[in-house]
This record gives sequence, C-alpha cells and structure tokens, in this order.
Amino acid sequence: MGKQRARTFWNNKLCRMQSITPKATASYEGDIKLFYQHETGGEMFEKGIPIAVELIARFEPANSESKKRKSLMVSNMIRYTKKPDIDNIAKAALDALNGLAWHDDSQVVSLLVRKRYCSEAGLDVIIKSLDD
Repeated sequence: MGKQRARTFWNNKLCRMQSITPKATASYEGDIKLFYQHETGGEMFEKGIPIAVELIARFEPANSESKKRKSLMVSNMIRYTKKPDIDNIAKAALDALNGLAWHDDSQVVSLLVRKRYCSEAGLDVIIKSLDD
C-alpha cells in the first residue's frame, strides 16, 4: 500500500487549518512499526550513521490471470506497473520507521524501491548501516 494524501480542512472550532492522515495509512504504518519491533526488538541505528534502505513491494497476480501469465508475472518477466506509485510506497515505509529504526530521515542516504509480482503479497524492508 502506498501512503495516501492527508486530508486538509478548515476547523471552525480551532479557527485554523487541520490535516488528518487517512485511517488506512495510519493503520498500514502501524503494521510496519509492529513488524519492525517484532523482528528487531526495536533496535535503532545510532544517530548520524548513514543508512541504506531497500524496499521490495510484493503483489499477488489477479485470480483472473491464466496460469501461464501468472507464471510469467511471478518470474518477473511481466513487471508490476499498477498503483500504488513507487514513491508513495517508499514514503509510507520511511515515515513508519522514522524515529523507530533511525533517529531522522536524513540518515537514509541510499534508497532502492522495487515493485514486483509474487505468490504472497507483502513488503520486504532491508536496512543496512553504511558506516561499516
């Protein structure tokens, strides 16, 4: 899932503009946080350490596709060119891990994002320190 645009509106009670993150995005980012904490124990990279992040967004082929076409999709012969946009995938993952995996987004100096078909949908997040 990609990050959805925040909804901005005028709040008459507060007499100012207000933005609200859509519930689906907040829930998705919460899931990313939970999985990260479960897998790493909440380990955070030191402040100032340069970090490389690789994201692989995996999408299942539609059930209506033929077996031959599904095989081509899963073997990466047919690429995933549908929504969500790749930049929104990255934004959701990086925002979810900000303050959890690293202190600030500025620590991420390398980012590789890929979309592909796979037999099981999901998001793979690989984080490496470049200070080694």
